Amino acid sequence: MSTPLIPPPPSPPKKRTVNARLKEEIFEDLKRYIAYAGGGDFSHFINEGLKRVFDQNPDFRPWAAAHPGTISDTRKKKAQAKPLQQPKTSPRRGTSSDASGHVARAESDSITGGAHADAVA
Repeated sequence: MSTPLIPPPPSPPKKRTVNARLKEEIFEDLKRYIAYAGGGDFSHFINEGLKRVFDQNPDFRPWAAAHPGTISDTRKKKAQAKPLQQPKTSPRRGTSSDASGHVARAESDSITGGAHADAVA
């Protein structure tokens, strides 16, 4: 078997998505830091910031080595969304008993400005 002169690129690292809520001032500072650093995305700066915390805490790595595989996801998975129930009384005239439009609009509003928004124009 022959060996190529230029090896193939490495596989991209495995990534997981998390949903985190940042204090408003932390989020604003994150956006400012990204602009200060010349641009980029939230994920890069959050990953690098956490790596720095883990590497600079002298007690963390020995603790992690002494506790391999003991960490599990302690949050309960969200229960399946229950379907909307019809009201026991009949709806008033001119109103809709279908609240799905309101739910979709609320979910859309909660996504706006989330962690995937552009930090730098």
